[in-house]
Amino acid sequence: MQKTKLTFWQMWNISFGFFGVQIAYSLQNANISRIFATLGADPHDLSFFWILPPLMGLIVQDMDPSRKAYPIPLPRLHHRHPRDVHAS
Repeated sequence: MQKTKLTFWQMWNISFGFFGVQIAYSLQNANISRIFATLGADPHDLSFFWILPPLMGLIVQDMDPSRKAYPIPLPRLHHRHPRDVHAS
Protein backbone atom coordinates (compact mmCIF):
# COMPACT_ATOMS: atom_id res chain seq x y z
CA MET A 1 0.00 0.00 0.00
CA GLN A 2 1.41 3.34 -1.03
CA LYS A 3 0.86 6.59 0.81
CA THR A 4 -1.03 9.29 -1.05
CA LYS A 5 0.78 12.61 -1.28
CA LEU A 6 -1.65 15.32 -0.24
CA THR A 7 -1.55 18.85 -1.55
CA PHE A 8 -1.41 21.87 0.72
CA TRP A 9 -5.13 22.55 0.30
CA GLN A 10 -6.08 18.96 1.06
CA MET A 11 -4.08 19.15 4.29
CA TRP A 12 -5.68 22.52 5.03
CA ASN A 13 -9.17 21.07 4.60
CA ILE A 14 -8.40 18.11 6.84
CA SER A 15 -6.95 20.36 9.53
CA PHE A 16 -9.85 22.79 9.33
CA GLY A 17 -12.33 19.91 9.53
CA PHE A 18 -10.70 18.56 12.68
CA PHE A 19 -10.69 22.08 14.10
CA GLY A 20 -14.48 22.16 13.67
CA VAL A 21 -14.83 18.80 15.39
CA GLN A 22 -12.69 20.07 18.28
CA ILE A 23 -14.85 23.21 18.65
CA ALA A 24 -18.04 21.11 18.70
CA TYR A 25 -16.52 18.77 21.30
CA SER A 26 -15.44 21.73 23.45
CA LEU A 27 -18.90 23.28 23.32
CA GLN A 28 -20.46 20.00 24.38
CA ASN A 29 -18.00 19.61 27.26
CA ALA A 30 -18.58 23.18 28.41
CA ASN A 31 -22.20 22.33 29.21
CA ILE A 32 -21.89 18.77 30.48
CA SER A 33 -21.28 19.68 34.13
CA ARG A 34 -24.48 21.72 34.13
CA ILE A 35 -26.35 18.78 32.56
CA PHE A 36 -25.01 16.38 35.18
CA ALA A 37 -26.00 18.79 37.95
CA THR A 38 -29.49 19.11 36.46
CA LEU A 39 -29.78 15.31 36.44
CA GLY A 40 -29.04 15.27 40.16
CA ALA A 41 -25.28 14.83 40.42
CA ASP A 42 -23.64 16.34 43.48
CA PRO A 43 -21.53 19.35 42.37
CA HIS A 44 -18.69 18.17 44.62
CA ASP A 45 -18.56 14.81 42.81
CA LEU A 46 -18.52 16.14 39.24
CA SER A 47 -14.80 15.48 38.95
CA PHE A 48 -15.55 11.73 39.01
CA PHE A 49 -17.71 12.17 35.91
CA TRP A 50 -14.72 13.72 34.13
CA ILE A 51 -12.08 11.13 35.12
CA LEU A 52 -14.07 7.89 34.89
CA PRO A 53 -14.72 7.77 31.11
CA PRO A 54 -11.02 7.89 30.14
CA LEU A 55 -10.14 5.32 32.80
CA MET A 56 -12.93 3.00 31.72
CA GLY A 57 -11.80 3.40 28.11
CA LEU A 58 -8.33 2.16 29.07
CA ILE A 59 -9.81 -0.86 30.83
CA VAL A 60 -12.40 -1.77 28.19
CA GLN A 61 -9.94 -1.43 25.29
CA ASP A 62 -7.68 -4.01 26.90
CA MET A 63 -10.60 -6.42 27.33
CA ASP A 64 -11.68 -6.19 23.67
CA PRO A 65 -10.42 -9.36 21.90
CA SER A 66 -10.51 -7.73 18.46
CA ARG A 67 -7.79 -5.26 19.56
CA LYS A 68 -5.28 -8.02 20.31
CA ALA A 69 -4.13 -8.07 16.68
CA TYR A 70 -3.05 -4.41 16.90
CA PRO A 71 -2.18 -3.70 20.53
CA ILE A 72 -1.36 -0.15 21.52
CA PRO A 73 1.16 -0.41 24.34
CA LEU A 74 1.11 2.03 27.19
CA PRO A 75 4.26 4.15 27.47
CA ARG A 76 6.89 2.60 29.68
CA LEU A 77 8.28 5.45 31.73
CA HIS A 78 10.87 3.26 33.44
CA HIS A 79 12.43 2.06 30.16
CA ARG A 80 16.02 3.12 29.64
CA HIS A 81 17.58 3.69 26.26
CA PRO A 82 20.07 0.91 25.29
CA ARG A 83 22.94 3.38 24.98
CA ASP A 84 22.33 4.48 28.59
CA VAL A 85 22.64 0.90 29.83
CA HIS A 86 26.17 0.55 28.43
CA ALA A 87 27.22 4.01 29.61
CA SER A 88 26.68 3.23 33.30
